[in-house]
Amino acid sequence: MKKLLLTLSVIFISILPSFAQFTMYGMTALGGDSGAGVVFGITPNGTYTKITDLKFTYAAAPAGGLLLASDGNFYGMSGEGGYNNSCTMFKCTPNGTLTTVINMDTVWGSSGPSGSLIEATDGNIYGMTTFGGDSSNGVIFRYVIATGRYTAIFDFRGTTGCTPYGDLLQASDGNLYGMTSVGGAHNQGAIFKCTLTGTFTKLFDFDSASGFSPFGSLIQATDGYLYGMTMMGGLHDSGTIFKCSTTGAFTKIFDFTETSGGMPFASLIQCTDGYLYGLTYAGGADTSGTLFKCSTSGSFTKLLDFNGPNGLKPMGSLSQGTDGLLYGMTSYGGTGNYGIVFKCTTSGTLTPILNFNITNGQYPMYGHLIEGSNDLGINEMAAAKNEINIYPDPNNGTFQLAAGTAMPAGNNRMEIYNMSGEIVYSSTLCGNLSNLQVDMGSPAKGIYIYRVTSGTGSILGTGRFVVE
Repeated sequence: MKKLLLTLSVIFISILPSFAQFTMYGMTALGGDSGAGVVFGITPNGTYTKITDLKFTYAAAPAGGLLLASDGNFYGMSGEGGYNNSCTMFKCTPNGTLTTVINMDTVWGSSGPSGSLIEATDGNIYGMTTFGGDSSNGVIFRYVIATGRYTAIFDFRGTTGCTPYGDLLQASDGNLYGMTSVGGAHNQGAIFKCTLTGTFTKLFDFDSASGFSPFGSLIQATDGYLYGMTMMGGLHDSGTIFKCSTTGAFTKIFDFTETSGGMPFASLIQCTDGYLYGLTYAGGADTSGTLFKCSTSGSFTKLLDFNGPNGLKPMGSLSQGTDGLLYGMTSYGGTGNYGIVFKCTTSGTLTPILNFNITNGQYPMYGHLIEGSNDLGINEMAAAKNEINIYPDPNNGTFQLAAGTAMPAGNNRMEIYNMSGEIVYSSTLCGNLSNLQVDMGSPAKGIYIYRVTSGTGSILGTGRFVVE
């Protein structure tokens, strides 16, 4: 928990409340009324809400996760649907209204997107297609929310790396970073960076020793390094965990084995304890995947083996909730073998909270869950409620709150979300809300959404700000 400084004589209490109520949002690749997948929400106690059934008219068979954009809507990509049943980028309102915003196959050819979208500090959405583009090896593209215009800013080719399956990352230097599954010097994938205007630099070529064929995404940890996983290669040909500087200095920190789990399809997360957590698709005691933690220096601990009732073969990534627990999905297993949603302690105690079925969704693939709130609609959270403002805006993560009207004293609470819907800052304040100075530490550059609630849970103010 980062430090909160009160400029007046106000008592500070910083906590991560166990009573926080929130909803995790995600997608499935199949199931629902049309068999095309489902956008859903689920609470930590397993209360399920279907936001919408995906439809072949707009979007079908999504493989990645959702983005909560600054306009208050969800955005995602699908492998089918839209014009000529091609790949699409779609928008979904919080009440479930679907709109196709890009028919990808008609623009870039057979595209097959597999990852998720991000919103960068310029307010535009960026993503990648796995195929399509000038060389049919995938593209990096930009979508302007305000105008609906889109353009490919880079076309992958063999030597640059090609066929990316994961997401882009905007690092603290403002550049986009990502990985390709093949191509590069050894045709085994590459790490790259790309400016928001499309200037591309290949940083590292994967090979058998380093690990190869990454299907996931990079994260930037608190030490500034990029961390990721490869699906294959390494000492045991089961994949690796690595770190890489933003200039391309690469270090392998762990080799997966059949026992530890192997073939990780997705991405790592760094939790509040500083450890990296992730999932493997294969290996472990039942050869159906594992959940693990790993220090940034490579000290590895397997926390649990997936075995059927607790899910099988996870292909996605974990998320950490406000309650400190890990949340994720498996692609198979559970009562119908359609996958599950689970929560898990950081010591490895797993609890299934939803079994997928034909109606509520089937087979979640490469995505992850994003966090929202039970008592505040996502659209409301992104749309500013101006009783409480932040200044300066933009800022560097340190700012002051200004209340437009008199605010109640007491146990008021502040939450700050990134654009993936994850809470990155949470504190409870004792005292009046005027003249508060907040220090988030060293947050990544980007757009953030804040919410301030009273001790009784009423909303005192919401809005968005930019960290530069």
